[in-house]
Amino acid sequence: MNLSQAEYFLTVAEQQSFTLAAKMLYVSQPALSKQISLLEQELGTKLLLRNNKRVCLTEAGKVFQEDLKKIMNDLEEAKDRARKIGSMEKKQIRIGCFDGIIVDDFLPDILEKIKGSDKEISLELERGTFQEIRKKLAEDKVDIIFTMGFEKDSLYAYCSRDIIARRGGLIYSEILEDGKRKTIDDFKNMALLLMDPAVSPGGYHQQLKFAGELGLDPVTVKPMKDMMTLITYLEMGKGFAFLDENVVKERNRLRAIPLPGGVARQKVIGAWKKENAAAQAVMDALKDDNL
Repeated sequence: MNLSQAEYFLTVAEQQSFTLAAKMLYVSQPALSKQISLLEQELGTKLLLRNNKRVCLTEAGKVFQEDLKKIMNDLEEAKDRARKIGSMEKKQIRIGCFDGIIVDDFLPDILEKIKGSDKEISLELERGTFQEIRKKLAEDKVDIIFTMGFEKDSLYAYCSRDIIARRGGLIYSEILEDGKRKTIDDFKNMALLLMDPAVSPGGYHQQLKFAGELGLDPVTVKPMKDMMTLITYLEMGKGFAFLDENVVKERNRLRAIPLPGGVARQKVIGAWKKENAAAQAVMDALKDDNL
């Protein structure tokens, strides 16, 4: 039995159809049927019962399916472990960073300091939504992520530390000014643009909290799937948002009202798995730096 035959059998068993399985595997149905027959010949027993409408597992087929699933899972875990060790041997650090408008207040410095801590380190950088980089960290597709502090509750299982603190502002479009600068009270009847709770539950609830602390609660909300869409809606005058007030330097159509006290602070944090020795070494080397 080879790996292709194992994959073919598991797909047919799950789909209960040679036709559907062949489409999913991008092979012809006769070729798929032949490989399953060869597998049954090798084992000396029937695994599948075929009729015109569906495919059923024999008792031997059911046991073989369960055992084969375990073997394939073990194989994937073995491949992941090999990748991790290979990554550590190469001193390759994969970094995921949130797809915000402003990251140059910390990202270039931290990348330079990581490379400065070990000249043999090779860096890979990926950008994505809060949800995407959380998923990549969970699946070991990145070693470290840099994200906003409101994500910390979603990252409770990981090590984390603060990178920088930013001053937040109430951000809106110049379209809404009508010849005069706005105050916070002017936004009581406008929509709050914020991250969809499926993308960042922490960000969603933090923004609602800010609105309450500023006396804008209850507020109409418009959840967004990504930051670029949110910024576009802001520029169109479709509402307001709580973001780093420096965003107005990147988008000249936007305006910022500084926020008071604790409402103003928005942190960027780094997060990594404690068992990831390469990531832990990098973050340990950076812990005394003022980033």
